[in-house]
Amino acid sequence: MKDDEIREDDHAWRRIAAAFLRPPAAPSPVETEAFVSKVMGRLEPEPWFSAGLRWLVPAMGFALAASVGFMLLPAGAESLEPAEALLLAAPAPDNLLALNLEE
Repeated sequence: MKDDEIREDDHAWRRIAAAFLRPPAAPSPVETEAFVSKVMGRLEPEPWFSAGLRWLVPAMGFALAASVGFMLLPAGAESLEPAEALLLAAPAPDNLLALNLEE
């Protein structure tokens, strides 16, 4: 008896779900275009000067942060070029005239 009640409830639920929970139909291209034109009509046009400022402000902020960061870097052996670092690390010869660079 309990199984019959469950089946009836399940059948009733499926009928209700089919009536109320079905997905809406996809809009037609005409409806889609009408919606887009309504939304675009409500938007205000952007002033000509704000388009340039939109990227200028973040760019200037990045430039300032990069400048401060480079000013705070220590100027030491890290700033030397590799050739200079090798020359400074090599021992100095006693007699520079005896130095043979062709070897």
